[in-house]
Amino acid sequence: MAIFQYRLQPLLDRKLERKQEAERELALRRQELREAEHRLSQLREEQGAAEDRRAERRRTVLTGASGGEDIRRRVDDVALLSRRIESIKDEIMSQRLQVEESQEKVDQAVAGLAAATRELEILNKHRAKSERRFVAEVDRKEAIEQDEIASTLYEARRRS
Repeated sequence: MAIFQYRLQPLLDRKLERKQEAERELALRRQELREAEHRLSQLREEQGAAEDRRAERRRTVLTGASGGEDIRRRVDDVALLSRRIESIKDEIMSQRLQVEESQEKVDQAVAGLAAATRELEILNKHRAKSERRFVAEVDRKEAIEQDEIASTLYEARRRS
């Protein structure tokens, strides 16, 4: 019996590689998104802690102060914490943008994987259909050969 050889096998192999590459790309983009979201949550925690420290320092500016210099140092600490909080807010905004960009990259990777999967499925269906046609043709030829052999044997018996 003849062996089926798919004439588009190199293309099918490339489509399979493309799908695997799209899967790796998606995994990488999802990891980047997780890291960006983790960094955002860290920044938010840092902001909360800094705001708590600032509120505590504001409450204790005048308590236990030994003089004007001590009060001035405490007020400067509060101002420094306020600037740090503003800096963290800027970092949070920047990180939010990075999270959004990472999400867009994930969405693009998902779309790429879906397209690669569709292309691979189409070629796999084409391959299966071609193989069914090949097998049907081989079966048909074999049936014709069997009929010819049977006819030849019948004619040979009838003559003898």
